[in-house]
Amino acid sequence: MAGPEEEEPRRFLFTIGPLYGHNFGESDDGGENDLGGAELTLSALPGFLGGVSLKQGVLWSFNGDDDGLTGRSALGLDFAPDLGIVRPFLGANFGGVYGKGVQDGLVARPEIGLNVNLLEALAFRAKVAYDYQFRNPGSFDEGILWGGLQFGVGF
Repeated sequence: MAGPEEEEPRRFLFTIGPLYGHNFGESDDGGENDLGGAELTLSALPGFLGGVSLKQGVLWSFNGDDDGLTGRSALGLDFAPDLGIVRPFLGANFGGVYGKGVQDGLVARPEIGLNVNLLEALAFRAKVAYDYQFRNPGSFDEGILWGGLQFGVGF
């Protein structure tokens, strides 16, 4: 007599949603601007503690000297214990920003957030993060503060 089949755990989560950032160091002279758009994230969750994620932001820079299309690409390592419906996460990201309204270059950031499993394969994510821009050495106050919400599907 065979027991009930165990469902294979979902290994990936694809999310998309709005992302907003305030850039405290738009240029070498200390200008500021805002960034708004969407971020796509593909997360691989191989185990209890978390995994890796690839992130691509498509943004518009505004309220600055150099408004226009901006991008942000990053690879993240996440610590994300699975607590059932809720999965808090703490991440370390490394990547780059490029385009109008930002100093093209490498960034690193801490990120904190919360994943909530709404239904069996649907998820909601809320997060905040802060990009340190390597082009501004020693200036930890000239980065980009981010906030975002995402909805996604696990597979």
